Amino acid sequence: MKVLYISYDGILEPLGFSQVFRYLEKISSKQIEITLITFEKKINLKDKEKLNELKQLNTKSNINWYYFVYHKNPEIIATIYDLLICVLKICLSFFNKKIDLIHIRGYVPMILGLILKKIYKAKLLFDTRGFWPDEKLDRAGWKKSSLKYRFFKSAEQTFLNKSNAIVCLTKEAKEIYLSENKNLSSEDLYLIRTCVDTDKFNIKLTPKKQCLTFGYIGTTDTAYDIKKVLNFYYKFNETYQSLFYIYTNSDHKFLLENIPGKFIDAKNIIIKKVHYRDIPSALEDIDVGIFFLKENFSIKASMPTKIGEFLACGIPIVCNQFNQDIKEIISNRNGYILDFDSYHRSDFDEIQKLNRLDKSTIRRNAISSFSLTDGAKKYKDIYLKLLND
Repeated sequence: MKVLYISYDGILEPLGFSQVFRYLEKISSKQIEITLITFEKKINLKDKEKLNELKQLNTKSNINWYYFVYHKNPEIIATIYDLLICVLKICLSFFNKKIDLIHIRGYVPMILGLILKKIYKAKLLFDTRGFWPDEKLDRAGWKKSSLKYRFFKSAEQTFLNKSNAIVCLTKEAKEIYLSENKNLSSEDLYLIRTCVDTDKFNIKLTPKKQCLTFGYIGTTDTAYDIKKVLNFYYKFNETYQSLFYIYTNSDHKFLLENIPGKFIDAKNIIIKKVHYRDIPSALEDIDVGIFFLKENFSIKASMPTKIGEFLACGIPIVCNQFNQDIKEIISNRNGYILDFDSYHRSDFDEIQKLNRLDKSTIRRNAISSFSLTDGAKKYKDIYLKLLND
């Protein structure tokens, strides 16, 4: 089987590496030959050492990797340019060659997916990764009346109808797609969460600390509201002594401006930049993971990678109920759902007890829902099913 995988996210980015390459290296085999096409940011391509490392990893995994420079501005023209260059490269490279399956990650490259499906008479897998047009509406300032939003919302129905299989991150996303598109059946949609390498993210036995340690990892803007988390922490710390580690490459100045000294001794909050490969060791300092996702329509289809990372390390999570899936995950003794706008002393007491939860149980729950090995197997099973249909 010859598979063409196209991702608008680059694998030189942590997300692309963990959610694209790490799956494909487990799927690639003598039976499944994979060609991967990604769009990489210029700043990442300047890191020649990392670029060469990724080239070697792809070669070692028998993945044929082609990359293009990602262009951002002017937005619409840049995107059209990227897609045109990509489709020309594919047609030239695969002239008179066979493609059995086209795996598209995200909405933008699905435009290519529809074109290539016709050219090569191949099966098409649409890996949605969320409600992308609505994410732009909720997080990036798009307007419902804008041409780009109306185009992708209209195209969404075509993407779904023309795909042979569709992958979602949440059960709620599947239900919404089915309710809004009568041409789909539940057999067309598959659930594969943002998986994690449970060998790298594992329980580390560390000495018990005198106070509870909260941990926040990742971006502090767009989909997230760090102010709500900080406000909660101020109040919690008035009742129970605690520490707060914030591992982020986002603007530290913004964070520092939102830590009023009158509420808390700044020594209780530790802000650090951390490379993705160092996150497993950084989590050794954490007792409880915490974050708040802004609640809106698009978040119903989201499942942040940090959830699997925390849980695989046996770390319970405190977060808001941003969709139905997280409620189910957390209610399985994996943490605590908190109303960040209205909390009481009883909430503090329950959260203080989270450190008593059994780490092994939390990790087992993570493996059942977020295992990279299982996620890769699910993709492989979809590939084989589509080939044999």
